[in-house]
Amino acid sequence: MAGVGACVPAPVRADRIVRLERHEESDGIRHRRSNARRLEHLARSSTPRRGPRRSARHRQGNPEGEVQKEEAVVVDAVVTQALPNAMFQVELENSHKFIAYAAGRLRRYRIRITPGDRIRVELSPYDLNRGRVVYRYRD
Repeated sequence: MAGVGACVPAPVRADRIVRLERHEESDGIRHRRSNARRLEHLARSSTPRRGPRRSARHRQGNPEGEVQKEEAVVVDAVVTQALPNAMFQVELENSHKFIAYAAGRLRRYRIRITPGDRIRVELSPYDLNRGRVVYRYRD
């Protein structure tokens, strides 16, 4: 007689049982799930499979219908003054002065820029009085 609190196994439902069938082969007995093939379609997704994400270097050319961005003007300059918020007064070789800010990658890796440093600046073709510092040359 079972005592109070004895473990009683739960009833087994017939639809949850996976039958194993035996197949005779030359190397021995092999077991196979009989309903595995019937359930394969449930494992597939209904959404189409997407390809891997690619970085900007590995992307294909301009896909159809996309508008091409204007190319930035890349120039070398010298920092003349450090301003707050990672901004700098910069002077080109032709004595043109403008304000440039440090690009996100320079901020992320905490690259210090001080007055007198030679830098590479990207200028927008729309506004030649603002630029973005993208590289600091090692001197």
